[in-house]
Amino acid sequence: MGATERTNIFLDIVMADLTEVCVWINLRTTMGLLARKITDNYINQNSEGMLLTAYSDKAGELARILEDKKSYNPLKISNGKIISGIVPLFPVNDFSHYAIWTEIQTI
Repeated sequence: MGATERTNIFLDIVMADLTEVCVWINLRTTMGLLARKITDNYINQNSEGMLLTAYSDKAGELARILEDKKSYNPLKISNGKIISGIVPLFPVNDFSHYAIWTEIQTI
């Protein structure tokens, strides 16, 4: 981990009964933290967006939906920042059942 990076640690305390305490340390990035980092580092200051998740049990459905969305809202970048468009956070193909993407638009 670099000197400028920070790790957020979230503690969930679960009490099984009054004599035992179990502490769970979750080191994973939360969706809120991910959205904040995307906004600060990659989104134009005059744009806003949504971070969306989806599930489909049908083969190819998510790939088709994202391709349709990209055709209506193509990615536009200026000075290294996203102005508008659809940006999947990981590749989506015909075998994908889950998808996470951002929908960015100019304010």
